[in-house]
Amino acid sequence: MTGRTPSPPRGCSTCSTTWGCGRRSSCSARWWRLVADGHEVALHGWHHRNSLRVPPLALHRSLGRALDVLGDAAGVRPALYRPPYGVVTAGTLASARALGLRTVLWGAWGKDWSARATPARVLRTVAPDLRGGVTVLLHDSDCTSAPGSWRSALGAVRPLVAASRGAGLSVGPLGEHGPA
Repeated sequence: MTGRTPSPPRGCSTCSTTWGCGRRSSCSARWWRLVADGHEVALHGWHHRNSLRVPPLALHRSLGRALDVLGDAAGVRPALYRPPYGVVTAGTLASARALGLRTVLWGAWGKDWSARATPARVLRTVAPDLRGGVTVLLHDSDCTSAPGSWRSALGAVRPLVAASRGAGLSVGPLGEHGPA
């Protein structure tokens, strides 16, 4: 959760991994509620910048700071790190490893950040890559994308979970699925 957005949909009967940027994670009550509801909290960085544009030492310091802020806000220390834009560098890997974080990416994405995104389009985009072991990337915030774009992801969650379960796939936080 990287901005002021709704929580994952209630009544969906599944939990997710929710990624936070340290710079936007000072609202402890929201993070505590997510954890209490069974969602996993993971790190997305201090800010949402491409790692190629951040010097390695600055990246390391910002990840450490974000880890502290998000961990304090959520009451649990994140164990996973997903770099912004999926850009992995030697610096991101080394910093994550030094901080005890496992770097993860995704295998399917809804491309839900676009102003033209709809729940149906998100589902059509994810569907070809949906299979066992795949991490699906959806955004619950529009802080770095088209205003209101989070609604397309939120609207796709229930049908995506239903389709996944209908195909015999397990749905839940990354931590429940073991090492990548």
